Amino acid sequence: LVAAVAFAAQAGCRYTAQLGSMRISPAGYAAMTARLLALASGRLVLALEGGYALDAIAASAAACLRVLLGEPLPPAELGPPSALASAVLDSVLREQRPFWPEAFGG
Repeated sequence: LVAAVAFAAQAGCRYTAQLGSMRISPAGYAAMTARLLALASGRLVLALEGGYALDAIAASAAACLRVLLGEPLPPAELGPPSALASAVLDSVLREQRPFWPEAFGG
């Protein structure tokens, strides 16, 4: 699996608002990397693209590389989803519920 990563949705990056206000932490990127690594049976390439915020790139790339090297995941830094993210998720759930009743408890 090849994944192009730019880390522009990280909290503090000036492009975060344009990307749905995701505010992803380096630990969040590490968690996504771990999931992709598992889905790809350990065969994962992360290709860095962009260069919007060097501090964000450095912190997130380091967190992802630690996962690729087999280090344990950093502690989760969970916060509430943004209002926009909540609205999008609610919309997706509403649209998908009729097609996946087992997944939504009914």
